This record gives sequence, C-alpha cells and structure tokens, in this order.
Amino acid sequence: MARVADVQIKKATCFQCLQNCGRLVHVGPNGKIVSVEADYPGHPVQPQKPPCSKGTIVKEFHDSPRRINYPLKRVGKRGHGEWQRLTWDEAMDEIAAKLAEIRDKYGPEALFVNGGTVHSDGDWAAMRWCNLFGTANYIYQGKNCGSARLTTAVAVWGYGGGGGPGTKCAILSGVNPGESLMGWNGAIAMKERGAKLIVVDPRRTEIAKLADMYIPIRPATDAALFLGMINVVLNEDLWDHEFVEKWVLGFDELVRVAKKYPPERAAEICWTDKDLIIQAARDFATLKPASLQNGVATTHIGGYGGITATLAQCALTVITGNFNNIGRPIPREALAWHDEMHWDTLVNHPLRTRDNVSADRFPVGSVKAYQLSREAMKKVNPEGYNAGIYFIGPSQSMTWKAILDEKPYPIKAVITEGGNPLC
Repeated sequence: MARVADVQIKKATCFQCLQNCGRLVHVGPNGKIVSVEADYPGHPVQPQKPPCSKGTIVKEFHDSPRRINYPLKRVGKRGHGEWQRLTWDEAMDEIAAKLAEIRDKYGPEALFVNGGTVHSDGDWAAMRWCNLFGTANYIYQGKNCGSARLTTAVAVWGYGGGGGPGTKCAILSGVNPGESLMGWNGAIAMKERGAKLIVVDPRRTEIAKLADMYIPIRPATDAALFLGMINVVLNEDLWDHEFVEKWVLGFDELVRVAKKYPPERAAEICWTDKDLIIQAARDFATLKPASLQNGVATTHIGGYGGITATLAQCALTVITGNFNNIGRPIPREALAWHDEMHWDTLVNHPLRTRDNVSADRFPVGSVKAYQLSREAMKKVNPEGYNAGIYFIGPSQSMTWKAILDEKPYPIKAVITEGGNPLC
C-alpha cells in the first residue's frame, strides 16, 4: 500500500455512464489507482454521493488484465483468436487505406459504423467522421434506446421540449433515475426548489416515493393517460390559446381524438384513479413553466402504442404552452454543435449518391427526412438543432440484410465502436 505522502489526488470524471460525475482519484507513485472517492467542488456535473455501484468499479475496469490498450490485427482464421499487435500508426494507416479503397470502388455508403452505448464523446466523434466520409449508414445505441420516441417528437416540433432551472412542475413518465442515475440529481434539485414532481410508472420506484404525486398505470397505456389529461385541459379551457393559434397545426384533429378519452375512460384503461389524471392535467397546465420527461419505457411499449404515447405527450406539452418554456432561451453556443458535426457536408457530399440502406422502407429515418426537418423549422431555428442524430440513422435489421444480400446496395466494411452487435 502506498504511503499517503506518495499518493497524488487527481480530479477526474467518471465515464461508466452518461452522468459523468466528478471524482477524486488517488494515484500511487507507480501510476496505479489506489482509490476513488466522490466529487470535488466546481465540477460541472452534480455528482452522485457517494459513488454509485458503477462508479465504485472504476479501478477494477482500469486495471483489468483483459483491457485492450493497443491495436490487434487478426492473423489466423476468423474466429480462432489469433492476433498480432500493431502500432497505432500501422493500424491507422492500414484501416485508412482499406476504407479509401472501398470508398473509391463502392462509394462512401458502403461503410457502416455501429456505435454502442456511449460513455464519452465517441458517438459524436464517429458521427462527425461519417458525415465527412460521406456515409449515412451510422447507428448508435440510441436506436435501441430512445430513437423511436425522439424521432416522433422531432417530427412534431423540430427539436426541444422543456425542463430547466425554472421548471415549476415536472412529469416523469417511464423514467427511473433512481436506478439509471440519469436525471436523478436534476429531479432532486427540482424538489429542493419547490417544483411539483409527478411520476407516472407501473412500479412505485424510488423517485415515485419522493414525488408529490404518483400515478400508477397499467403497462403500455401511456397514450390513454395523456389523452385523458389533454381532455381535461381542453374541457377546462386551460390550453394556451395564443401559442396554439400562432404555432400549432392539427389542433382540431387533436380535439376530436381527445374527446374520446374523458378522464373516467382513461382511468379505466390505465387502471388508475381519474382524480389523479384530472389533478395532474391542471397542475401541468397552470404551474408554468412545466416539463414532461419520458424515458426508454415509452419506446419499449413498441409499435403504434409507443408512437401514440409520444404524440400525446408532445401534444400536451404544446397546447399548454410549455414547449421550450423553461424560463431561458437555448444558448447560441449549444447550437454551434450543429456546425461542428458537419451535417451539411453529409447532405451535399460530392461522393454520396444514395441515402441510407433503409430510407425507402423507413423514410422518417433518412437524410431526406433531415433535410425536410431543417426546411420546416427555418422560421424558429435555421440550424435544425441536434435533429440529425435522430433522423439519419438506418434500421439495424435492414443494415445486416444489406451486408448479407447487398440490397439495396452492398455494404463492404463495418466499424463497431463500443458495442457488441451479436448481443
């Protein structure tokens, strides 16, 4: 064990999940981690105290003998596990030469990049590189996580939503920050500021126990719940007339649908109390600014049910005037991310002649859809803030078919980053 005098304490950030909490790392004279403790003052992310179960295994991961710290090239038969160590320069030169050869012969779209669960900036770096290379065949873990609900939401309103320091009422639907950690600190901070916290979940989770209102519902009935809330907002004239008249299309159609879901019927479908639906609707419409956060559970409802739930949640946010109503504008520096990602380079790439492999089957996930989104939201946000990552990626299943069957065109190279597609 190193002496205390020999140990240096270094400020660090944990990348075991997306929360990226601050940590103090005790490093011995041999450069080995001795221990890891909680946060340090001034870290930009509110940390978990004490380190969570993921954060406590940082040392084990860092020092693992199974960790690969240098490039390896297969030299034996595929699957035999025979590898040769390369220098970084050798690996980079060989990969670059092969990718250039494939691009020259088959076009840049012949490359598929498969991202895993991002713990740092790897996703964004890969996406930026793909845009410059000229391929729209890039997916990341979000395709299995929140892409269905996020693409639906982006198709409704471009990009944005709500939530922030000024939030007075927050609905968490299908979100479990007590276990996922994502958003836990924000939810606790809202509670401490006096904001009303409403949790929708079939289970009484840790965050549900801390909520001001907990709405237990039958799994996969989220759409009925939020249509019931919309019914209350409309019948009690709690909707934002000025915002709807200025910005909203399809309001009359929403009214017709919502009429079919009075709180009594919604409660019956959801196996919950109609008075909870009524009160939640009133709070969300009157305690402004209010925000509605949904989680991967909405995506995992699957199919039309998940899309309908997302549409109902978007509609509730919009008609109450709570879209981007967070008490502060989106800072311009946040929009600079668009410029740095080179979406326009991909759209206008001189070597790209095709959209992604699933664009014809699922047009909402395509370069063309991204272009339409940018055009539609020029009035409010010419940069099309962040929407590209939800539109452009192809379907995984059709990507693997393109590799095997070479339809609609061949994919000749795959880069897998931080993921295991066999799982």
